[in-house]
Amino acid sequence: MLALAACDGQPSPAPPLPTVAATHAGPYDAGPVTPPARGALLGAWVKPDSYSQPGRLEAIEGLQRDLGRRLDIVNTYRRFDEDFGTESDREFIRQGLTIMLSWASGDTRSITSGRHDDLVRAQARRVREARVPVLLRFRWEMDRPNLRAAMWSPEDFVAAWRYVRRIFDEERVRNASWVWCPTAEGFTRGEAPPSTRATTRSTGPASTCTPGASSARSAT
Repeated sequence: MLALAACDGQPSPAPPLPTVAATHAGPYDAGPVTPPARGALLGAWVKPDSYSQPGRLEAIEGLQRDLGRRLDIVNTYRRFDEDFGTESDREFIRQGLTIMLSWASGDTRSITSGRHDDLVRAQARRVREARVPVLLRFRWEMDRPNLRAAMWSPEDFVAAWRYVRRIFDEERVRNASWVWCPTAEGFTRGEAPPSTRATTRSTGPASTCTPGASSARSAT
């Protein structure tokens, strides 16, 4: 499950304050997907019985029937070379659901070398052509131990993130809210690399709540 919620108070109990300063002080432009003034946006990824387009639709429809309400956000996973804008994507959009595109990346250094520019540009155009707000979660959980070989280092991931963002900007993609998503475990264990704690410009929905301010909160 995931949620994007309004937040106007201190969590209880309060977690320890970060000891690493953000590389950019903000405020950050989170893009067109914003939390409601009150309450939350509820979303989910549901494992389908069949990984067909109808199967993906039925999985979400089944959960909605069980919940007795519509979801606000549908999470969908794609490999780096898989297209956004499938039949099920278009149907979710037609139904008024916001898609979170969880887009896996390739090797970070191969991205910044320019080897995948055509692939990234094509995906950027597909997101732009959706013409509705999309949550774009590029290489979520980048600090997972099993991804270290492909990520190389936190600095390499940040460079790849910025490189992909630049291409999306060049393709005039204005409907994406970028979601910065390291693992929660990295923070609770105190092992989160400093470079996973802040990035450039927009982080998308954040995972913290600032006392006395309205902020976004994303959970998976």
